Amino acid sequence: MRQRTELGNQNEVGANIARLRNERGWTQGDLLVKLELMGIHLSARRISELEGQQREIRGVELKALAEIFGVTIDQLYQKEN
Repeated sequence: MRQRTELGNQNEVGANIARLRNERGWTQGDLLVKLELMGIHLSARRISELEGQQREIRGVELKALAEIFGVTIDQLYQKEN
């Protein structure tokens, strides 16, 4: 797996989304399937850009991701210690 060396500044949740996905052993493809089941249609590139903080996140995506991961939206924004 390729490691990202530098994060962008387009959103504040991408690194947490990547961490939560990896903690569950999911691929980006797995996450895409879960999002599609909730009516959110993204490409693999858009997920990669989101996790790399290279694009802004839409509210509907934020809400769906919180539900998929079983966390609050506030928890998606929390900085890791």
